[in-house]
Amino acid sequence: MLVHTKQVDYNTAFSVVNRLCEPVTNKWHTVYMDRYFTSSKLFDHLWTVETKAVGTVMANRKEMPKDIFSEKLKKGEKLIAQRDHLLAIKWRDVRDVYLLSTAHDDHIVQTTSKGEHQKIKPIAVVDYNKFKIGVDKYDQMLSYYSFQRKSLKWRKKLFFHLFDLALVNAHILHCKKCVKKLTLHKFIAKVAESLVTNVGMEMTIQSLLSTGGRLVGRDHFPRRIPGTGWKQKGHTQRKCKVCADRGKHHTGKATQKYTAIYCARCDEGLCIGNCFEIYHTRANYWE
Repeated sequence: MLVHTKQVDYNTAFSVVNRLCEPVTNKWHTVYMDRYFTSSKLFDHLWTVETKAVGTVMANRKEMPKDIFSEKLKKGEKLIAQRDHLLAIKWRDVRDVYLLSTAHDDHIVQTTSKGEHQKIKPIAVVDYNKFKIGVDKYDQMLSYYSFQRKSLKWRKKLFFHLFDLALVNAHILHCKKCVKKLTLHKFIAKVAESLVTNVGMEMTIQSLLSTGGRLVGRDHFPRRIPGTGWKQKGHTQRKCKVCADRGKHHTGKATQKYTAIYCARCDEGLCIGNCFEIYHTRANYWE
C-alpha cells in the first residue's frame, strides 16, 4: 500500500501506476486498472515501455472522443474509436461502460451468464471482468460494512481504512481455513464481540486493582471495632466510609454517621447491612 505524501507529483495516479509497474515493464505484460487511474496519457507511456494496459475510464477524461461517444446506445450496442495502439470503447449494458485498451481490438464474443442468458460483449470487457474481478470484489466487500467516517484528519481516514482492510483480509483467511464459514457480517460481529469482551476483562482487572482489593477475596467480615485505651470493645466508633463519601459526592460535605462495625481486612468503618454490602460489591459505592 502506498500512503500519500506532501509531494504532489509523487501522488498522482500516473506516478503511482508508473512506480508499481516498474518491475514488469519491457515484458509486454498486461496491466488492469479501474477508472481512477486510467488515462490515455498513462496508456501511451506504458506502451513506450512495452507494457499493455486495460481499464475502465471516466467519460470526461482528456482526449476521450466525446463527439463520437455522445450518441445514445441501446443495450448491447457499442461504439469504438482507435488511435494507433489505443482503443476506446463505449458499450451499453445496464449503463454505459467506457474502456481504454492497448491489448485488444474491437472483436466481440458471446458469453453465458449464471442464469444461462447469452450476451454479446467486447472482448476487452470480458477480459477486464476476468482479470479485474479480485480487486473489484475486494472493493465491494470493503464497502459493505465500512468503518469510514467523515473526518478532516487524514490519520483517522487512514486508520479506519487499514482497519477495514484487516477485517476483510481476516475474513478471507477464515473462509479458506475454517470448515464452518461465516458471512462477513457475522464475522465482523464476532470480532467486535471478542474485542469488547477483552476490553471488559481488562477494565474489570484494572477496577479491581484500583479499589485496593475490597472487591476481591472472601475474607471480608463485619467485626466490632476493638476498644482503644479506656474505651471497651463495642463502645469505640468510626465514621461510616460509605455514608461519609456519599455525602461528599452529593452535597460536598461528609455525612457524620458513626458505626461500631468495621471490616477488619479493609480497616474501614461501615454500617452493618447495606453499607457493608455496597462497599464490597460496587466500584463506585458512593453513587
